[in-house]
Amino acid sequence: LKANYQLSELVKAEGYMEWLELAASFTVQSIRNWQYSTNSIHYLLSLWGRLVAAVPYVRPETGAQGHVQHLEKQVLLVVETYI
Repeated sequence: LKANYQLSELVKAEGYMEWLELAASFTVQSIRNWQYSTNSIHYLLSLWGRLVAAVPYVRPETGAQGHVQHLEKQVLLVVETYI
């Protein structure tokens, strides 16, 4: 198993969209219940920051259609919850 992947590889993977939704849901729940996950929120927000930062490097012909819009929707949900 690889320990790290580029976003272009993740986008091609089966279940990427579902994983994105689950990761967003987990992040939102962690932020809402911050008293139980104070040390984790930094790492979760870092994950979302890295996903967003990698978007310009994904070629349009790579992977799932509409992955940028789906990522944007999930990121907005996370950011709204954090604020």
